[in-house]
Amino acid sequence: MRVTLDDVERTGITLLSPEALQLAEDQDCTIRLIGEIVPGAGVLQVSPRIVAKTHPLVVEGTLNAVTVETDLAGDLTFIGKGAGSTETASAVIGDILYIQSRHVQSS
Repeated sequence: MRVTLDDVERTGITLLSPEALQLAEDQDCTIRLIGEIVPGAGVLQVSPRIVAKTHPLVVEGTLNAVTVETDLAGDLTFIGKGAGSTETASAVIGDILYIQSRHVQSS
């Protein structure tokens, strides 16, 4: 399956209000752009999400984090230095699609 950036449903942070940021803070959470791919369900999106500050995806600085949900090993989180938003998003989506095409059996 070939996917381009145009295939990804994208919602940025520009519409986030100060009230939304305060709501997240009041819940000891933060807002992060989260990418989600659900093979077979047609889900391919990036959007702001409220995430607990203790969640492994909440990283700072130039770090990026990816969590992969697996059937046998549970959730696996990988954290590493990023190379910029577009490059990182492209690489992450490419890697996940490669893994899916090579290692996930169709049901």
